[in-house]
Amino acid sequence: MSSSHKGRIFIDMDGVLADFRSQAKHWGYEKPIENGKMCRDPELWEIINRDAFYFAASMNWEEHGEELYAKLICLSLPVIPITHYPSDEWMRGRILWIKCNLPWSESPMLVPAGNSKAAFCNGKSDILIDDMPANVEEWRLKGGTAVLWDSEKPEESFANLNLAFENLGVGK
Repeated sequence: MSSSHKGRIFIDMDGVLADFRSQAKHWGYEKPIENGKMCRDPELWEIINRDAFYFAASMNWEEHGEELYAKLICLSLPVIPITHYPSDEWMRGRILWIKCNLPWSESPMLVPAGNSKAAFCNGKSDILIDDMPANVEEWRLKGGTAVLWDSEKPEESFANLNLAFENLGVGK
C-alpha cells in the first residue's frame, strides 16, 4: 500500500444496507434466516430465481441502513458498496438498487458468489462493514480493518464502527 492511500469504506449490502430477510419473507419464504448467516436453502433460491432482478432491486432498507449510509458519506473516505451476486439478473437488480438508494457512493464492487471480498483490501486503512463473520475474518487476515455489523444490535455495531474510525483517525 502506498503512503498516499487514504483508505476506503466498503459496505456490504444484504443485512447491512438492504433488508434481505424481510424481502425473502415478503416473497413467501417462511423459514427463519439467521442474521449474519448465508442462507443456502434451495427453496429460498428457487423463490428468488423466479425474478432475481426484481428481488434484488426492490428490497427495503435495513432498519438502520439509511442512518449508517448518511454517517459514512459525511466522512472524507470513498464509500463503496460491495456485494456478492449469484446471477447476472441479481447483479443488474443490485445495480439498480444502488443507483436509486446510494447516489453519493462510489461505483460498487460486485463480487461473484464464492469469491472473496478481501481481494479488494489494500491494508489497514481499508474498512469493511459486513454482517458475515467469514467476510470480516478474511478482510482482517488480509490486513484490513473490518467491523462485524449486526442489524439486531445497532447500538453495538455503531459503537464498534466508531471505535474502528477512532483507531484509524477517520473523521477527525
